[in-house]
Amino acid sequence: MNKERYDQIIDEVYQNYLENHHEEFFIMADEMDLTREEFIEKAKTSHGFGALFGINLKEIEMTFEEKLQWVMRYTDVELENLAITERAYDPTTPTKRISLTYKKETIEIYE
Repeated sequence: MNKERYDQIIDEVYQNYLENHHEEFFIMADEMDLTREEFIEKAKTSHGFGALFGINLKEIEMTFEEKLQWVMRYTDVELENLAITERAYDPTTPTKRISLTYKKETIEIYE
């Protein structure tokens, strides 16, 4: 559910960017014609850029403890320390948490 809502918000904000960025005084030349992926990356790395379009997008590297919590919450691993620890190192376990805030709504997804 969160991923779908995240994509929906990104699409809405990106469409707003496409329709209005030429009118925005604070847009730099290298920010004029961004792809969707470039737009997302720019919003993650430049708070001011995201703020122009009403979005706050942060990408946070997950700590080992956060990975353990993710494993315990989102997998069916038995509550056994070794199994949880092994699963935290599994390539399918996310390493990043992305926080998106838009119009007073905050969503977190994991990558």
